[in-house]
Amino acid sequence: MTALLLHSFTHSPTQAYNLRNKFKCLTCKQWSEIILEIRKRWFLRHCKNKLCFDLGQDYCASKFAAVGFHESLAHELLAEEVEGVRTTLVCPYIVDTGMFEGCKIREEVELLLPPLEPQYCVEQAMNAILIDQPLVCIPRLTYLPVLFRALLPWESNVAAYRFMGSDKCMYPFIDTMSKQSSNGSIKVA
Repeated sequence: MTALLLHSFTHSPTQAYNLRNKFKCLTCKQWSEIILEIRKRWFLRHCKNKLCFDLGQDYCASKFAAVGFHESLAHELLAEEVEGVRTTLVCPYIVDTGMFEGCKIREEVELLLPPLEPQYCVEQAMNAILIDQPLVCIPRLTYLPVLFRALLPWESNVAAYRFMGSDKCMYPFIDTMSKQSSNGSIKVA
């Protein structure tokens, strides 16, 4: 039922964005009292390295919302001077899980940034949590786009994005998904 509900919103970025944000807020609201009582838990948010690929506005907007939600939650916890509750934002690059099979960046860049192994991402995320690191970009090289986004003009970021091939990296994936969808081989769980 949930998969069908979520699948029905994929055609509308605004609806998907609102649904995902409401879910995140409701989840946080439900667990916040328990977590504040325990005072030794983590709020963990996941974002695909703040580099939104050409996959669709709904996917990118949900990742942007996760970062914003994490930041607002972290600031609220600081403002309220809540003791013992920490937040960690995990921003992995493309993880080789098969979810985005076919996603390709420029070959020259892929030599520096190949898709990550899931186990490596888990280890890096767990290490960040254990040492109270508020942000972890995996691999470390992906801290640069975060820094550049804050320091450089928009046009410079777009040029770097295009140079890396990120603006077209999802085209093969989208093409494959479209063919599978038209053949009826995609099944909603």
